[in-house]
Amino acid sequence: MQEGARHAVVNNLVVLSPQTVPIGLQMSDRNEDDLNQFNRRSVPDMAKAAHAAAAQAAWDSARPMADIVVPTVSEHTVGQLLQLLMLATVVEARLMGLNPYSQTGLDAQRRLMYQTLRKPPEPPKPEPAR
Repeated sequence: MQEGARHAVVNNLVVLSPQTVPIGLQMSDRNEDDLNQFNRRSVPDMAKAAHAAAAQAAWDSARPMADIVVPTVSEHTVGQLLQLLMLATVVEARLMGLNPYSQTGLDAQRRLMYQTLRKPPEPPKPEPAR
């Protein structure tokens, strides 16, 4: 996302209070990726460092990036997040002059579905004897 067309916004999902025990990084026998130096760190430490580095790189290259911060991952917060994203899609489509509830490419499918539904339903088939 650091190079090329500037056509997308990167959204980061930041969870303030994860509900799992942090997993620690382990030592590798061969240390091919030179990560043994971080063996006292955890996966959340690495994620925070990666997020900070990506945010700084986006800032330095004037790339759009946003953080969506949730207190924890639960049914409630995921539902809120999905509702936010659905509403954002509607607003963005409206700003672009589009009807977000219309799918013009599906007109043929919709027409065929209506034709099928207008036909009288077929009687249920008897179940085979057991």
